[in-house]
Formats: sequence, C-alpha cells, structure tokens
Amino acid sequence: MSMDHLRPFPPEELEARLARLRLVMAERGLDAAVVVGPENIYYLTGVDHYGYFFQYYLLVPLEGQPVLICRRMEQVTMDIMLQGVRFHGHLDHERPADYLIEDVKALGLERGRIGLEKQTLFGPLENFEIIFQGLPQVEWRNFSEAVDELRRVKSPLELDYVRRAAAVSVAMTRAAVDACRAGAAENEIAAAACSAMCSQGGAWPGFPPFVRSTPTMGMEHGG
Repeated sequence: MSMDHLRPFPPEELEARLARLRLVMAERGLDAAVVVGPENIYYLTGVDHYGYFFQYYLLVPLEGQPVLICRRMEQVTMDIMLQGVRFHGHLDHERPADYLIEDVKALGLERGRIGLEKQTLFGPLENFEIIFQGLPQVEWRNFSEAVDELRRVKSPLELDYVRRAAAVSVAMTRAAVDACRAGAAENEIAAAACSAMCSQGGAWPGFPPFVRSTPTMGMEHGG
C-alpha cells in the first residue's frame, strides 16, 4: 500500500522551505531556531497528525539536520512522514524541554544565539522556564512570526493544493445546503457535509462543521 498520501510534499519542497527559513536566520545572526507552533512544524516537516496537542519542538540549526522532539509513541508516524529530519522521541513521563536542552548542547550551541517562537498557544510557560534554566548562556531572540511570514508566499505546489482544497470545500458546502430541509436535524446536515468532504479527498478540518439553527445562530463555536 502506497504511503504517498501521507507525504503530500516532496523532499525538494520541504528543503526549499528550510532554505528560506535559514536565510532569515542568517540575516538575524542566529545559530539555530526553535519552532513550536504545530502549523509551522507541519509547514517545515510535512508531519500532519493529531498528536499536535502535546508539546513538541523542531530545532533547526543554521547548518545540519533539523531535529523533531516529540513523544516516542509517535515513532511509527514519524518513520512514515518525516523526510530529512531526525526524530528524538521522549517517554510520556519525561519532559520534552529536557530533550531540547540535550539537542542544543549536542550541537554545541549552549552559548549560541537561538531564535524561539514565543507567540504560540502551544508554548506552556513552565516548559520555557525549564529551557531557559537549562540553557542559561544561550542568547534567546524572539523568532515569532518568522515562519508565518514565509508561509504567506505560496509555491506552485501549494497553490495547486489550495485550489484542490477549495474544490473540496465547495462540494462540502453544496452537500450541506442540499441536506437542508424543514425538519432536518443538525446532525443530518453535518453528516452530509462530512461525507462529501471525505469522498472528495478532503481530510478532517480543525473544527467540525458548525450547523446552527436560529436559536444557536450566535454561538460562534457551538455545535
């Protein structure tokens, strides 16, 4: 069975993204960068999985192989999805921040200048405190929004994917509209939308389809 659908971006696409990131790092005088946001880790590695809720880090040195620090239970997923990135898995009773400290030291950057994504919902304060205490001689610089800026400019492949995703969204919306009728339950409409989404090649979205009746119309994130 082919695993190509689990690696939607070829190595050269990911290498180009890392190369652009490293140009930004070099311009800012950085020896490495720590990427924390799941959407940015996905952008740079192609890893798309539902374990993103747990803290993990992508350490990108200015030169050499990047390292992805994540739960060891994700080994199989990483073996399939990761391309050109070393996986460093920790056990669930261990602290991922300790692994990041270890990898920074292994690269000889314990006195280096390292960029860190700080503006992310996935960076618990406790983890950052552990990192700062474990690497007290590192010159930490705010690297927030650097990867976001790169993501704004789409490659030809990304533009193709956006168009394909839009086609899936149109099919999904049409199916939901067609399912609307007097007496229809919200679940029926949501089921029609999800069925169209999957049959057209789409993946589960970040949010489920929100189907609201008049009494719940103002519930922005209600089901």
